[in-house]
Amino acid sequence: MHVFQGYRKGLSARQQNIYDSLKIGILKQQPDIEVPQCSDKALGEIFEAILLDYPEIFYTRSYYAMRRMNSSPMVISPEYTYSPQEVRNLLTKCRSAAEQMIRYAPDDEYGREMYVHDLLLQVTYGDGHKPESHSMIGPLLDQIGVCEGISKAAKYLYDLLEIRSMVVFGVAKTPIGQKDEAHSWNFVGTDGSWHHVDITFDNSLSTEIKRYDYFNLSDEEINRDHNISKAVLTKSTTSANGYYCRTGLTAETEDQLAELLVDFHNPVAVKLPYRFSEQEAYEMIKNTLTRLNFKNIVVRPNFSQMVFQFCPRRK
Repeated sequence: MHVFQGYRKGLSARQQNIYDSLKIGILKQQPDIEVPQCSDKALGEIFEAILLDYPEIFYTRSYYAMRRMNSSPMVISPEYTYSPQEVRNLLTKCRSAAEQMIRYAPDDEYGREMYVHDLLLQVTYGDGHKPESHSMIGPLLDQIGVCEGISKAAKYLYDLLEIRSMVVFGVAKTPIGQKDEAHSWNFVGTDGSWHHVDITFDNSLSTEIKRYDYFNLSDEEINRDHNISKAVLTKSTTSANGYYCRTGLTAETEDQLAELLVDFHNPVAVKLPYRFSEQEAYEMIKNTLTRLNFKNIVVRPNFSQMVFQFCPRRK
């Protein structure tokens, strides 16, 4: 399996050398790994880069470093949370489950990207106290996970499908006066450009229908309710690959919104312009529903991304 090493690409040549030695040792679960000398800060960044590039390394999260007085290699001793036999068994199960999950994936990049997104919408969010929920094990084997586990499972599936992707760490912005929450999502490269994909947020929105509010967003769009804390490879400047743009489910005028809603019988989500205020969006929606004489409609808003789901009220 080809692993896209996005975070390795951001390291210096010397740091890449340390990365490679440390990665090989961790994959073999060596108790002591010799690497060239570097600062504590650099070592921490390299170790984190390996764990983000390789979701299959779920069996260590910390290490001890022993330095020598001269310039000879220092010794890194990772703390392993599973035995080698347990790791082999779990990796075999994860690989088998993942291959089953992607066996019907389409041939084109965009289709495969969406296929993984839709697969992981089925994961039940929760059980954050279990370490498996923070790794690819929970989503792949138990269909349970938190944002970190979901994004790492997505990275693993994207690697299998030969799609470039990275696990992103940052925060999800909360209403003023509340503390922002640590969060994780993906940065995915398809069709020649990179975009943000937050499967966890779309999972929380997907009740009556699958939602794609956070599928292929640009930096500007994701920054409306996210803040990235670890730099990624490049910038994302276009929203042309966003789901609502590609499917034509966008409306800038009442006429356009009316055209999308006039014959709908099942829930549908529509994206309005970011420049609208909440009041302007509601005015446009109210006027359109009145014009169509729709009375039994439930509107579910996502103001941050200006996406509104319209649901016929069931009697």
